[in-house]
Amino acid sequence: MSDPRVSATHAVLVWEAGGWHLRDLGSRNGTFLNGELVAPGARVGLRPGDRVSVAGPDHGFTLVDGTAPRALATGVEGPPVAGSEDLLALPSAHQPHLVVIRTPLGWMLERDGTTTPAPASVDLDGVGWALELPPPPDHSPTLGVESGLTLGFRVSPDEEYVELELWQSGALQGRWTGKRHLYLLLTLARLRRDSHDDSGWVDLEELARMLRMAPKTVDVHVFRARTELAGHEGLAGRLVERRPGTRLLRLGIRPGWIQVSDG
Repeated sequence: MSDPRVSATHAVLVWEAGGWHLRDLGSRNGTFLNGELVAPGARVGLRPGDRVSVAGPDHGFTLVDGTAPRALATGVEGPPVAGSEDLLALPSAHQPHLVVIRTPLGWMLERDGTTTPAPASVDLDGVGWALELPPPPDHSPTLGVESGLTLGFRVSPDEEYVELELWQSGALQGRWTGKRHLYLLLTLARLRRDSHDDSGWVDLEELARMLRMAPKTVDVHVFRARTELAGHEGLAGRLVERRPGTRLLRLGIRPGWIQVSDG
């Protein structure tokens, strides 16, 4: 803003403790919330419809969306690509050539079956993208323990029909049927359940052979499964785990919290 009453660093909006907050940065002419002066340096919570003004009523903003910030990628050309608060695919969700996902280890970049910590920018087919990734949540429950989440699978004798139910603390949260990526999750669930050490890790190429599909198709199905179940206690980043620096992956649910009904 060119108004001399507005300080160079006047105020800031931040996402903290599960909500948006306004913080005055000790500005000379003050920050106002719904017409009321915010104490210098104070932090106040915001709700949709609140109006924030700096140095007077002429420079105002209204909070229209109080949801959590989403992952965002900005390229040198074209519009930005927005994901969710846990998941971002480039160049788009329809063509997930690379995926940036929030996991218990932080934001990770997945490309060609390998996982590395997400950088500030990435190059895809000669196009550079700057990444803006939300801060970590206030808590990160471990699936099947603090969160109380359980995955229940039902599969027909001919393996043609798979149904998945998501339960939390005894309450049904969702049911999915007729999706190809459900068989991927079922296969990972069986590997985790039947592993002698409960780890369930499997190499991407081996899993692709088991599913009779290309490794890149496996990656697409992993992305679709995460997208389908996103929004449940950060499930997108924990549903399928990948071991950094390798091509190993597994279902991120402990065996005691997996139920498989065969036949």
